[in-house]
Amino acid sequence: MRMTPWRWYLDAWRNYFNFKGRSSRAAYWYFCLVHLIVFCLFLIFDIVTPELADVPIFATYYSIAAVIPGWSLTVRRLHDRDISGWLILIGVVPVLGAFILLYQFVQDSKPGDNRYGPNPKGSDTAPAPMPSAFIKKRVLKLCPYCAEEILFAAIKCKHCGEFLTEKPNEGADDE
Repeated sequence: MRMTPWRWYLDAWRNYFNFKGRSSRAAYWYFCLVHLIVFCLFLIFDIVTPELADVPIFATYYSIAAVIPGWSLTVRRLHDRDISGWLILIGVVPVLGAFILLYQFVQDSKPGDNRYGPNPKGSDTAPAPMPSAFIKKRVLKLCPYCAEEILFAAIKCKHCGEFLTEKPNEGADDE
């Protein structure tokens, strides 16, 4: 299933109290984007219906409800960077705390699994090995000098050290 911004947003709400595991950079930023749009829609609704109250009731209630999913997603995003979720508390330091958190949020996931769980992007460890028949037919060839297997695109044999730019002169006497 392809993840859209709306699905990333709903995923954060489904994991309301989940402070364990990891969340990708895309999950974090798409949640922020959709959250901002929804907040603006509630704010516009509050502005066009002034008879309800003088304060933006719907935008305020929505913001209060979105605090926990935002915190849990932020903690999982920090886990994705292999950092303790407690770093979220640095956000109370004016300006500097926000810049430190922003720096962590824009960085890519740490590759592979870490102490907080598997990589949310999937396994980015070594790719599955190619079948040996494919390697022998497509990728490897024999060195014309020493007859050892080398990469098809090689320009120098790793076994004998000869350059492979020219074919060897078979039967020719050098000296």
